[in-house]
Amino acid sequence: MNAANFLIFTSRPLHYRAATEYWLWKHAIHFEHLLMRNDDDHRSSVDVKASMLNWLSEYDIQLSQIAMAADDREDILGVYMNRGISQVMHVEIHDVCAYTPRGEQLEFAI
Repeated sequence: MNAANFLIFTSRPLHYRAATEYWLWKHAIHFEHLLMRNDDDHRSSVDVKASMLNWLSEYDIQLSQIAMAADDREDILGVYMNRGISQVMHVEIHDVCAYTPRGEQLEFAI
């Protein structure tokens, strides 16, 4: 994985993949891989994203190649740090509803 490539983990279910990709495109966020929870996965976001770290080998990515991780939740950043990702950043991505971008309405029905 090139240092300029982005691997995105989201706890959104696959049902929202098109809306998520649209939001990323609209905000000029380019990514190599977008990992999402399965529609029938009702685990906590912390558990889902911890599992996603285990999936990295499926994408031929080693944890040691991750330069930085960002999330809007401190508990998830803690998971990343506990797994050896030393550079983490807290970012505000969206409001309380994870499926509506902050201050915006989706421009199409989901």
